[in-house]
Amino acid sequence: MTVEEIDKNINDTISTGDVILYFYLPDEIKCKKFLIDLESISNEIHNKKFYKVSINSIEEFIEKFGIKFVPYVLFFKDGKQIGNISGIFEKDETIQKINQLY
Repeated sequence: MTVEEIDKNINDTISTGDVILYFYLPDEIKCKKFLIDLESISNEIHNKKFYKVSINSIEEFIEKFGIKFVPYVLFFKDGKQIGNISGIFEKDETIQKINQLY
């Protein structure tokens, strides 16, 4: 599985199933590094939908989701936010968080 890019219809995207949204800045080094880890995680965990969202393209959602800095990951289950992680985090920490939440 790959991490699909979305820039609109976020509400439709998160409405069903287990969804992981990764908010990032395309030119930020720490965001690029984590995206590599997230791609790897998406290949290991097949029953979740992974999406990346450039904060440059969704300004209206920054306030809605309380995004203060990137990288930032939100976890949803059937449209309800069930958790988040923000800042710099390692692949193992992200997998651990996914396993805790789902």
